[in-house]
Amino acid sequence: MELKPGPIPDGLKKGPPFALTLFPAPHRWATRGENRSVPWLELAGMAAQPELWPGTGAPATAADRLPALAFARFRDDTRVVTRDEVLSARETRARMLDVAGLVVEYVDEPAADGETLLHWWGRHAFIAYTTGFHELEMGERPPGPRWRVLLPFSEPVPPDLAEEVAAWALHPRHDVGIVSPTTAEVWRAATRPALGPGGYRWLAGRNEPLDPRAAVRELHAWQELDVRVRADQALEGTRLAEASTRLVERRRRPALRPRFPVPRVPGLPELLGDLWPGRVVAVLGTGGAGRTTFALQIADSAVAVGLPVLLVLMRMGGDEAVARLVALRTGMAPLDVLDGAGDVSDAVEELQASAQAVHLWTPTGTERTLEHLHTMIRATSEAHGGGPVLVVADGVEGWAVDDPERGAREMVSGLRDASHAGTLSPSWPGAAVVFVGSLPGVPMDPERLHPGALDLGPLEADAAAVVITAIGPAGARLVVAKNRDGGTGSVPASFSPGRGFVAVEA
Repeated sequence: MELKPGPIPDGLKKGPPFALTLFPAPHRWATRGENRSVPWLELAGMAAQPELWPGTGAPATAADRLPALAFARFRDDTRVVTRDEVLSARETRARMLDVAGLVVEYVDEPAADGETLLHWWGRHAFIAYTTGFHELEMGERPPGPRWRVLLPFSEPVPPDLAEEVAAWALHPRHDVGIVSPTTAEVWRAATRPALGPGGYRWLAGRNEPLDPRAAVRELHAWQELDVRVRADQALEGTRLAEASTRLVERRRRPALRPRFPVPRVPGLPELLGDLWPGRVVAVLGTGGAGRTTFALQIADSAVAVGLPVLLVLMRMGGDEAVARLVALRTGMAPLDVLDGAGDVSDAVEELQASAQAVHLWTPTGTERTLEHLHTMIRATSEAHGGGPVLVVADGVEGWAVDDPERGAREMVSGLRDASHAGTLSPSWPGAAVVFVGSLPGVPMDPERLHPGALDLGPLEADAAAVVITAIGPAGARLVVAKNRDGGTGSVPASFSPGRGFVAVEA
């Protein structure tokens, strides 16, 4: 839509006068103006006349040299201008008596044109123009027009009310393009419309002055709607009816309530119990105590019954994880499997056939965020019917390299939040969780381990059950040191790097 100076529309001649403060000096340093009632016709005359752009400066500095105007009426016709812009704004705002209109300014982007401005503001009388800057290069962006829309009010209003009208003009629900935040500064003086080297285009609407009080009533209605929308969003998934519906569906569909078995070491299943969605089990101990092997035994037990598993690996790669799973099937040491000893082809084929639902994730440094973790849990669930999964996280202290303790607690709390169905969203599937962490200071002698005498550290708070692994010269032991869903106790076991924790008699 091409807009250019031409005959003044008839409606503009009949438009009402409105109050302006005219500053004969450039707006950046003009302190004394003249409060006047200016007819639309006179303002249109100002806009339609070419401006000589006083001085010899470049077009880019023209706005600093042109006269200015403001809809605000100031006490003693003066505003405050200092080098301190914050002070100037505060003191000028304090000198305002009332405001008779609004200057809606758009950001310096090609985000609006005359046609869209007519659509947005055409029911009110206005002049829209671009400054001389719109023909200047803007780096990699194309030159963009800078539009200003002058909206006279049907009556002068106090500054506070004018600022609410500015908030109405800026409100996203208004959907009037990318309006500059300076629109809210109703005390601000704007460069007087002028036809500079870059040109400007002006037009007028139906000349219906804006009713500021009606605009503010509309703003308040939008704000009330925003509050309700935010409340609905904040309460999403928290209603009892939604949780009850999930419970009924969980009871109806066995796939939504799987049981993830633990290794069949005599006495352990009876003491620890199986894992189910919402249960978090910590496997703690010192280095070399078989923690990772025990966690992978739990994962392998889930694989054996066809349940989906996500292995989150912080201390080893995918190849080593596969070698450890193959070792559990062959009895070979994982290092021998990696080194090529023996024939493991049958075990590998068996693992590939039975582990279609096992996924290995070795997060990079930038991926070690709760958002990525939850995304991977969701993806594993959706890939296998949308039901809960078993998450096995090895080496939680590696979640944050710079601060292992903080990283471990962050990851574990994120896993705890992800374990319960419906926690992160109404459709969140939930998960059973096993995480492997360190427990410095635990004695290596399994015979000296007793549940009540152990300091389990900060990670145990987020776990429903804590299993301590220990290996000594006389054998191994699995100690259930915490169990919200049952008792505590100690289970003797035999351990080998290949088979992990098994019955003593084996």
